[in-house]
Amino acid sequence: MHSQVIIKGYREALKLCVARIKEISVKIGDKSAEEKRDLLLKCAMTSMNSKIISKQKEFFAEMVVSAVEQLDINKDK
Repeated sequence: MHSQVIIKGYREALKLCVARIKEISVKIGDKSAEEKRDLLLKCAMTSMNSKIISKQKEFFAEMVVSAVEQLDINKDK
């Protein structure tokens, strides 16, 4: 199989993936800061569910979300 055929397949798959992500994405631009933070905490805890630290997921989720919020603050400096 020619490499151009493989690249064409990857590009088509990329288009399908991006379209699906846009379809199922959750818009948070109109949410309050507390609602955004709560959503981030839920996402962080979900990602830690199957990890070794799952028993302390609340603690680590809080740490991760705080760090992410600091990145946004430091962006302007």
